[in-house]
Amino acid sequence: DAGIAQFMDRVDAVIVGGDTVSGRFFVNKLGTHPMVLTARSQDVPTYLLASLLKLVQDEEVPEVDAPRSPEEVESASMANVTVENYYFERIPLAPLSGVVTEDGILTPDEVANLVASLDTDI
Repeated sequence: DAGIAQFMDRVDAVIVGGDTVSGRFFVNKLGTHPMVLTARSQDVPTYLLASLLKLVQDEEVPEVDAPRSPEEVESASMANVTVENYYFERIPLAPLSGVVTEDGILTPDEVANLVASLDTDI
């Protein structure tokens, strides 16, 4: 992830997935947000590939900021070192060029409008 800027001059577009999509952000694996921002800073279009079935209201998005076990990262505890092990992050929709769905490519504003129109009483 840290070296993604080195490769941006060789790509035509960045396509990422999303586990959940709200009207303001989407959830994906940690490291996606810096890649989206790097692409935008280098004028590389970035698209989210997501089914409309993944659209939810903001308040329905599961919490993503609970850290996982540090033991997955470190083999032994180290003095004065705190390991924070996260899997997912929230990425704003605004920097995206579009959201590719089964109904075509939508703008972030169109996604926000679709989410706003979702019936939460179902």
